[in-house]
Order: sequence, then structure tokens, then C-alpha cells
Amino acid sequence: MKKKILTVVKCCLIIFSFIATAFNTVTSIVDSIRYHNLVINWLSLMSIAPLTFALYQEIDFIYVWCNKIMSFFKNKTVNFKVSFYLQNNSDNFVNVINNNLNKVIKDCHLSFDNGSPQRFSNDMYTKFYFVTNNNLKFSVAISNDNLPSSEIETNNFSIIMDFQISYRDTSACWELCKKFREKFTSKLVNENERIDLNINLSNSNQNPFYRLTVKYVSANKIDDFRLAFSEKESLKVTLNKHSIYATSVDIQDLDRVVKEYIPLSSVN
Repeated sequence: MKKKILTVVKCCLIIFSFIATAFNTVTSIVDSIRYHNLVINWLSLMSIAPLTFALYQEIDFIYVWCNKIMSFFKNKTVNFKVSFYLQNNSDNFVNVINNNLNKVIKDCHLSFDNGSPQRFSNDMYTKFYFVTNNNLKFSVAISNDNLPSSEIETNNFSIIMDFQISYRDTSACWELCKKFREKFTSKLVNENERIDLNINLSNSNQNPFYRLTVKYVSANKIDDFRLAFSEKESLKVTLNKHSIYATSVDIQDLDRVVKEYIPLSSVN
């Protein structure tokens, strides 16, 4: 609580200083123009720079907003991976999966990429390759991990959607994943609602920011880090160097992660 109050006081002082400095600078310029004596107080003008940087460092909204703009224009490559799970006791579950896969292809306007298998069999693992009507290519891996329970054999399947996209396409890609999952599970009795999200930025040498980030002191270099935390009871988030992993049983939790995560150029 004390730290929060101190942060608020610090931000208020910085904002007040910024407004006062900006006002004095503008007033000086206006007076110079009015009296035909254009002499700019460069010292006053340059003092705005450290105040602006202090606002960037201390106020979350400004920090997030500035980095979102920079990430939008940099538009680096992102590996975007979504996993969801199916658990069912049906005897003909493989047939159900194939029927639902055909429905997804039709409803999501997908087609098989060249060389892709077109049916899931009783094999433990099948990887499909799809192309959207916007020519976005991605893979879907379906894995059959049957685990015996105490009484009956339970069908446990994992479905992993894997994309290589640009930062600007993240939201559209996430909407496709949600629609794919919705159509795929619409007529299934599913006992596992868990969804995993993994965003990897190693190809662009960036690090993810979501709620928390790492700051180093002096010139010490951070080779790796791991931050794990929970939001609400359902959402668990892990931040590593170059990647963010989030898991929840509520898809709205992951909506927020996709919307608010930011790739940073380096660990601050």
C-alpha cells in the first residue's frame, strides 16, 4: 500500500513539473513572437525531455501505449501457438473428430495445403497443414493421448494450432483460433475446457510484456528469466525470455492476454 501511494505521489509530481515546464516554454515562445524578439529558452525546452521519459517509465498507460505503437510499426515475426484439449468416453471418438474437422474446414473457409494428410486415423499423432482464403498457412497437430482411468478408458486428445505471423496479424489469428475451436467442439461432450496460449518472439529477438517485466541494475546482463503469476483463479501466466505462456479454462482470460501483451526490444 505504501509503495502504491509513493508511486502515485511521484507520478503527480512528474505530471505537475511537466505541465509547468511546458506552460513556461509555450509562454516564452508566445511572448517572443508578440514582441518580435524570438529568443527560445532552450534550457526550459530541453528539460521537457527527462520529464517525458519519467512519465514513460512511471505511468503504465503511457508505457503500454508507446510500446504498442512501436511494435505496430516494427511488425516483427511472432510464433503464435494455441492448444486446446478434448476428453470424452465415446467409442467412436476418432470418427467424431474427422466429422468435426470437415465441418471446421467448411465453416472457416480452409483448404488443405499440398501434401497434407486429410483424415485423422487411429495413429497417435497426425499433423495437418491448412491455408485460409487470405493465403495464411498454419498447421494443426492432433494427438491421441489415451490415458486409462480406474474404470474406463478415456479419450484424451490435444489439438495444437501453430502459426508464423506478424505482430499486426495477432488479433486476426486469435479470432481464427477461437472460431476453429468453437466449430470443432460445438457438438462434442468435452470434459476438458483448458486452453493454452504460447507466443514466441525469439525470431525477432524481442521479449514479451504482460503485467510484469524485468529490469536490470547497472550493466548486468540477464541471460534468462522466468516470471510466473496468476490472474483471478483461472488464468496462469508465465513470462520467459522471448516467450509468454498463458493457460486458462476461460477463453476470455486469453482474449485479454492477446489484446494487451507487447513485444519489447529488450529486457528493461
